[in-house]
Amino acid sequence: PLVVPVHTPYRYLPLPALALGTLLNLLTPVAALWVWCVLLEILLVIGCLISWRMAKSADEGIMLVVFWLFYTPFYLELYMGQFNLVQAMLIFALILSSNAPQNIRYDLLWLVSLSWKQMTALFSPLWIIWHRWRGLIIAVAGVLVTSLPYFLLFPASWLEFKRNFAVLPGSQLGNLGVIQFLY
Repeated sequence: PLVVPVHTPYRYLPLPALALGTLLNLLTPVAALWVWCVLLEILLVIGCLISWRMAKSADEGIMLVVFWLFYTPFYLELYMGQFNLVQAMLIFALILSSNAPQNIRYDLLWLVSLSWKQMTALFSPLWIIWHRWRGLIIAVAGVLVTSLPYFLLFPASWLEFKRNFAVLPGSQLGNLGVIQFLY
């Protein structure tokens, strides 16, 4: 029998899998793929439209839209169900709403992006610098409330998830990609 010697563990918090995964499991695999692809295409169009409207000129609008259309992980998004484009849209929404960073909706938007894909935890130093203690408390509490019960019920999942933070020789470093930046 063929065995894959190396695999990538599920690296996201339980909420996306339990919410989106459960909903998509109600469909056939092909229908779920179509729903996912249509959702991503809608997000892509929304990103293009918002970027076009933000532009001060047609040339600038074209340049901003091209950034979305040349988004290279999009192929992976469609064929492997990656979370990157959704996360890019959430970060884009954070940037757009940064004019009113004291708004609680801003903190909740950050919590959504953290729950979707925890890479925006790298924004934590900004919240500390900005003295956004409420946002940090909301983020920590939200992640704990949505993740801790699952990991307590399924401790083996916690052990698997925790492996994402291990630095192994030759590993792609996943969530610890920031180490590449620091060293």
